[in-house]
Amino acid sequence: MNPDIRKKILKIAYRVRRECENIQSNNSDCFPPDLGGLCAISSVKLHKELEKSGIKTEIAITKTHCFLLFKGKYVIDITATQFGFKERVLIIPLSKILNIDFDNYNIKHLTNNRSDTRKYLIQNRWADTNLPYISDTL
Repeated sequence: MNPDIRKKILKIAYRVRRECENIQSNNSDCFPPDLGGLCAISSVKLHKELEKSGIKTEIAITKTHCFLLFKGKYVIDITATQFGFKERVLIIPLSKILNIDFDNYNIKHLTNNRSDTRKYLIQNRWADTNLPYISDTL
C-alpha cells in the first residue's frame, strides 16, 4: 500500500474509531469496550468518511463481522480489538489475515453501497443494535 494513502486512511480511521468509542461508552449496556457488536456501524461510518476523502473501499461482510476492503486486498478494520488484536486500527493484507483468523475475515458479501449493507444485514438477521444508522447509509 502506498505510504501516503496509508497515512491518510489511518488519520481518518482513528478519528472514526474515536467516534465509535464514544458510541460504545454511551451505550455500554449494548457494546463492550473492545467494540464488539459495532463492526457494521463502524465500517459504514468509515466507508462514508473515506469516500468523502476520495478513497474508495468496499464493505466486506462475513457471517459475523464487517470491515472494509481496500483495492480488493487490504483489510481495514477499526473493531478488530474484539478479536484480540492490539491495533486500534488494523490494516493488513487479506491473504495474511485469512491465515490468522479465517472465520472472522472469510467474506460472504462485498459491496460499495452503504444502504445495501444495511439491507443485507437485515436479511441475514443481524441484531438491530448492530445495524448501521440509516443516516450513515446515505
